[in-house]
Amino acid sequence: MPKVHIAIDDTDSPLGMCTTFLGALVTLRLSRKYDLIDLSYLIRLNPNIPFKTRGNAAVSMHFEIPEEDVEEVFYYVKNLVEKMASKHGKTQPAVALIIGENYKLQTFYKKALSDVIPLSYALKFAQKIRKENKALISGKRGLVGALAALGAYPLKTCTYELLFYRPIIIRTPSRKLDEQLIFAIDRKYRSQVFANIDYEKSRILVAPHGPDPVLLGIRGFSYETLLKIAEEISSKISYSFWFIYKTNQGLGLHTFIYKKINMVRPYQSVRVLGKVEQKPIIMKGGHVFLRIADETGSLAVAFFKDTGFLNRVARLLSEGDLIEVAGGIQPPSSSTPITLNAELLRVIKTSPKLKYKYPTCPRCGHKLESAGRNKGLKCRKCGFRTKEVALLIEKKPRILEPGLYIQSPRAYRHLSITERLIVYKGLLPPTCQKIGKEQ
Repeated sequence: MPKVHIAIDDTDSPLGMCTTFLGALVTLRLSRKYDLIDLSYLIRLNPNIPFKTRGNAAVSMHFEIPEEDVEEVFYYVKNLVEKMASKHGKTQPAVALIIGENYKLQTFYKKALSDVIPLSYALKFAQKIRKENKALISGKRGLVGALAALGAYPLKTCTYELLFYRPIIIRTPSRKLDEQLIFAIDRKYRSQVFANIDYEKSRILVAPHGPDPVLLGIRGFSYETLLKIAEEISSKISYSFWFIYKTNQGLGLHTFIYKKINMVRPYQSVRVLGKVEQKPIIMKGGHVFLRIADETGSLAVAFFKDTGFLNRVARLLSEGDLIEVAGGIQPPSSSTPITLNAELLRVIKTSPKLKYKYPTCPRCGHKLESAGRNKGLKCRKCGFRTKEVALLIEKKPRILEPGLYIQSPRAYRHLSITERLIVYKGLLPPTCQKIGKEQ
């Protein structure tokens, strides 16, 4: 029986609705008749796209469907999306269905993680897929996310998210949640969940703040763990239904693209390697700015105060330090140059911190001092003088050590690599040298 992959995107707006809600609804309804070949995917894409929806997410569903049913299934999903998608001027939903796999879609997905894909390119790409596979495609701007979500299959390295939904008629921005319950769940399953609590600020991160139907979302490393959590809290909260997605969240995948400084472009997510050009500048408000350079040019880098721990580490950098910085490229404005907004820092090599001292007097052992401009050194105690100026150089230890540094949880984006993935799972992002050639 054919493997059929269905994806939807761009169904939400500031007025409400959520693409994950529609994806869950489609999965639950189609699974009554057809067999799933994998969990449904919640795929996050480049978080720096200026015209993205809130989390820049698309969803895909994966079934075994008889070929004679494929067209009927496509139009069922298309009609459901058109009926339930947010009615907003900026909402342009799309539905894409493909039979089998196409490696070109995987390339499209990888590009969508870190770059800007014009709609015109996505439309031409869709025509190629129609010819090479039996594919049914409908929609406009959401087509970029839908095609990327298809290309994410099979998602081998992954995390999971448990989503509880409230009735779609509820549009209040606030959620009435028992915060102590969320803290208790996070502490109990601490090694198996991530990015749910900002302990530095004692703040939960599981609830959105818009009119969409998501009540809360708990992120974890395993499906089985999230099943247990769903069973534990389902009797303690009021909700409509819950659903678990397989996701690409928390892995830092958008920052795996290494580029030379002269190749970065606005709205891309990139990683660059370079040396710090000057001592960091701490601005009013606490933001830290510096410049790094490679053989192709130099680039401004911002470590905003909201990044917490990362901002504090950036203050310890010095001229000459060799570092990797990953994040999003902000276009230039009338007051600022093109800038890399940092969300990850790897210190590869620190430059020595040097202190220059005057030598001691060879006659009496007292410390020498300057005799004046171009006049050499003198000893105030015994009167010794010399025209030679040979200062002593002392290397002082640096507080900052080589290593990987990430932002505080409150600044996490959905794709950002998290501390628990590093500490508990040992998932370290590769260095620029291991990534290979720039893309």
